[in-house]
Amino acid sequence: MILKTFAFFASVASVLCCFVACDGQTLAGKWKYKEISRTKSPDGLVEAVVISGSAGATTSTAISLHLIPTGESVDITKEADMPFVADHIKGLKIVWKPSGLLLDIEFDEARIIKFSNFWRQYTARKVVEVRLRPTDPDSILPARDKVLQ
Repeated sequence: MILKTFAFFASVASVLCCFVACDGQTLAGKWKYKEISRTKSPDGLVEAVVISGSAGATTSTAISLHLIPTGESVDITKEADMPFVADHIKGLKIVWKPSGLLLDIEFDEARIIKFSNFWRQYTARKVVEVRLRPTDPDSILPARDKVLQ
């Protein structure tokens, strides 16, 4: 089991390295991105930007959440600004709490590829706590991802 887990993470790391080194070009094709939503924090200092990305018919659509200072553009390769990446996601909602220091990622189900429970930005002198809030905490993985094919 440990070897399978290591092999999975090694393959994800190699894909990410290839993606960055090859300017988004993969064996499946060139990745294309589209901004889905942009939500300002209550204090107006940070924006939560949801991006969808795909390399075509042979890949799943990945959803990533980027936290950036208000008014800045998203750098898709900047991992530090991307606390959440998932695919096969349903019912996604991004909810800022009134303090602007807490962000909830609400969803029905998802295959989560990457998650970090915080984001910090030194220029804006800001730290945001990020929480996963599944509608059913007992099972968040989609049924199709529970079976090896």
